[in-house]
Amino acid sequence: MVLIQDLERLSREKTLGSVCVWGGDGGQVPGEGQKLAARAVSSGKPSHLLPGSPPGRGRSHAPARPPRPCTQRGPSSREFPRAAPRPRRVGGRSVGGGEQPGHQNRSRLWPGAALAGSLRRASSKDGQRVRRRPRPRSPLARGPAAQPGAAAGAMALKGQEDYIYLFKDSTHPVDFLDAFKTFYLDGLFTDITLQCPSGIIFHCHRAVLAACSNYFKAMFTADMKEKFKNKIKISGIQHDILEGLVNYAYTSQIEITKRNVQSLLEAADLLQFLSVKKACEQFLVRHLDIDNCIGMHSFAEFHVCPELEKESRRILCSKFKEVWQQEEFLEISLEKFLFILSRKNLSVWKEEAVIEPVIKWTAHDVENRIECLYNLLSYINIDIDPVYLKTALGLQRSCLLTENKIRSLIYNALNPMHKEISQRSTATMYIIGGYYWHPLSEVHVWDPLTNVWIQGAEIPDYTRESYGVTCLGPNIYVTGGYRTDNIEALDTVWIYNSESDEWTEGLPMLNARYYHCAVTLGGCVYALGGYRKGAPAEEAEFYDPLKEKWIPIANMIKGVGNATACVLHEVIYVIGGHCGYRGSCTYDKVQSYNSDINEWSLITSSPHPEYGLCSVPFENKLYLVGGQTTITECYDPEQNEWREIAPMMERRMECGAVIMNGCIYVTGGYSYSKGTYLQSVEKYDPDLNKWEIVGNLPSAMRSHGCVCVYNV
Repeated sequence: MVLIQDLERLSREKTLGSVCVWGGDGGQVPGEGQKLAARAVSSGKPSHLLPGSPPGRGRSHAPARPPRPCTQRGPSSREFPRAAPRPRRVGGRSVGGGEQPGHQNRSRLWPGAALAGSLRRASSKDGQRVRRRPRPRSPLARGPAAQPGAAAGAMALKGQEDYIYLFKDSTHPVDFLDAFKTFYLDGLFTDITLQCPSGIIFHCHRAVLAACSNYFKAMFTADMKEKFKNKIKISGIQHDILEGLVNYAYTSQIEITKRNVQSLLEAADLLQFLSVKKACEQFLVRHLDIDNCIGMHSFAEFHVCPELEKESRRILCSKFKEVWQQEEFLEISLEKFLFILSRKNLSVWKEEAVIEPVIKWTAHDVENRIECLYNLLSYINIDIDPVYLKTALGLQRSCLLTENKIRSLIYNALNPMHKEISQRSTATMYIIGGYYWHPLSEVHVWDPLTNVWIQGAEIPDYTRESYGVTCLGPNIYVTGGYRTDNIEALDTVWIYNSESDEWTEGLPMLNARYYHCAVTLGGCVYALGGYRKGAPAEEAEFYDPLKEKWIPIANMIKGVGNATACVLHEVIYVIGGHCGYRGSCTYDKVQSYNSDINEWSLITSSPHPEYGLCSVPFENKLYLVGGQTTITECYDPEQNEWREIAPMMERRMECGAVIMNGCIYVTGGYSYSKGTYLQSVEKYDPDLNKWEIVGNLPSAMRSHGCVCVYNV
């Protein structure tokens, strides 16, 4: 057996050019290959073409160097040896090696002859030693040549020893998930079975379930009996809901509808599919309204959905007058009612307005709730005679108390001279940007109870004007507008979060527009009409924050610019504005949009057509303020009637208007009669039918955003 030490010794002695064979006694014998090499040098022919050259030798055309005598001599074979066939292993033993023909001593080639390109040849030419041409080196190997003994394939990069290429396959996660989906559908490598109450089973992979659900991760890793089971029964979840969650684990997709959202959220909460639970929560937030906000608030508290709880509380408190008139309100518990009454931000302008819902709720189940009446009234900041009320309730206990009797008892216990205005902090006013000889970038916040202005984060892209502003929950959307220097219509959207005081850029609208209307309806933001390329546009669209995209709706009947819009009872009303080429005419019609059927209608004509005015919904009516005159009008859609109310104190073109604390506030604007920008704020009290100046903006302005954000 040839030893590694022998190979290293031969390499050091540079005898690779000499073809030597090993005799049976271990001696080294010069072979005929040396003689052939010498004859090839003298004749100028390759050795394999010379007579007597043995067959099967590799053909090398490189000149050979003169043979060197072997240092150790032994019995030699006069025949040039052939390479022995490579043995193969059969049944743990080697076969097929054979003997060299004509070799009595069974001599064989030195194994070094089989290494990298056989043996190097050496010969002499004109007395000069001729070396074989060196192998070309890689162009990347710029360093010194590799020394004998270096690792095969080693490559030196001069000055780039730390060069690393990190390959990342962007399609790998998708391909990986698709592969597991195929395994699931084909039933390959599954190791766990889920069974729902109806008996339907799902063959799954533990690793996939554990990766998507903390519930299953704990089940399969903790010391629980299910860890060693092959089938697990899932109770309390319908098979279609469980199937949806399992499919989500393998596809990352799940369909959420109004029909399955609550069951899906409950199952996702139980099995701890956190991403699915969050998606269901956002779905419910998107569909919150005054009809379901009470139930959604209780549902959110039970399943710990903070965003749903906050937004349902925002609607419940900000629109309390509409909420308590719903049938759902009569079924709430005493604890929930006390929670509502204890809110410091309950939207009531006068504390006496809270008495009526207390009466309604008590009369709905008078036998069980009459004992709670005094406790409920204690949460209202009113001047009431407790002795009289308790005595009256005791006397009437034997009688059947009706709603009218309860109302009479409470109002008789009130001090008629006491009319206290509520000190609940209901909402704050946000003034966004505006124009005062140049675009303004400031955000100003005003609390009417404290009469204090606070400045928020500035608008990032403020070199524009005539944009639309509306709010959805805590977010204020600023849409469109035009560049002041070139009157270029914009499709950009910026979103201001009133809670974090931060701006983020939103998804651009489908159509660039300015002097358009922006409103909020059904959890979506609508952009209606406006100007584009100098002419009013009819196109309208809305933004769905859940799907994160703008969706076109039916075109308006008449494209208008510098009009006003508001929402009353889930219907959008667009009033006045400019129409015709470059807004040459004032439009006198009122257009309404029903989102349920995606249809526009003309419902009435305005007695005083205007543009640059504002509209606000209040007490089931539409109030029109501002414009070129001081006329203030009120429209009742149910009766289809117009009436004038007290005129404003100033003519306010392109002003702002909001409803807060039961009053209408109108801000800023431009007075054509005075030729000046206005800084004052007017307030209208519907009970007194009177306007008054209640303060000033931080600066005079027009074309600003003015919205009311409810605090929760």
